[in-house]
Amino acid sequence: MEKRLWQSSSPFDPAFYLAHHEVPPNRRVSLHTHEYSEIALIETGDGRHTVNDVSSSLSPGDILLIRPKDYHTMESGRHGLGLSNLAFPLSHAIDIEKRYLSDRLRYFRSDEKLPWSTHLDAESYTQVENLFNNLAHAVPNRFELERAIMNLFAILQKPFTDLPLGHAPDWLRHACIQMHQPVNLAGGIPALIRFAGRSPEHTARELRKHSGFTPTEFINRLRIEHTARLLCTTDKSILEIALECGFENQGHFHRCFKARFETTPLKYRKRNHAMIF
Repeated sequence: MEKRLWQSSSPFDPAFYLAHHEVPPNRRVSLHTHEYSEIALIETGDGRHTVNDVSSSLSPGDILLIRPKDYHTMESGRHGLGLSNLAFPLSHAIDIEKRYLSDRLRYFRSDEKLPWSTHLDAESYTQVENLFNNLAHAVPNRFELERAIMNLFAILQKPFTDLPLGHAPDWLRHACIQMHQPVNLAGGIPALIRFAGRSPEHTARELRKHSGFTPTEFINRLRIEHTARLLCTTDKSILEIALECGFENQGHFHRCFKARFETTPLKYRKRNHAMIF
């Protein structure tokens, strides 16, 4: 396995190294680890990411925070894979986490098997993309890096504010964050259990303890919020959206939606679709 050194990526030893990479279709990046940290933003294409022997799909909007101890590889799909990659010494991120974040937010300090990752919503993706673009034109010193990381951490905390998880353990928080991705959300409770890596009973017990939701209630909440986004940003029919999000019973879907947003899906679409477009 290859180990990538800081000097080989950054011969002039700036505080960070930012680059855009295009991986051709059906190409695999060699398995490697590093002596530095990485933040990867998936911008185009599709593929798979295997980190610490666990594989998951990649799509535009995914962001990966890779620790030096992680070993990983990427494989592009038939459309190739485009990503921006920010490399920097781990100590810089750790200093910011210790100074400004609560102890439960451990992006780079986590001892969990898998590093922190999530799928950004459209607004957050645009913010991170702008952050990377600004960093590309900045002097590569520590001030600019810390400013960028602090702004990034502020953006990444958004999913946590949507999840009433209190002081949940990292494994449960990771599983819940992964369930924000539509491809995982379609898998329902089995997907949640798989990401948690614990028994269904233990996962349900901890989720109820830290959020007040049963797994079914939690998944339904995420699915309803995803249907709301699709109602605002697509022209798919309400039936198509409900089925895509895992609601086969339309009566149940309408009841869940009204309980969450206090209106019907049609009225919600008319009001918010007009606001966006």
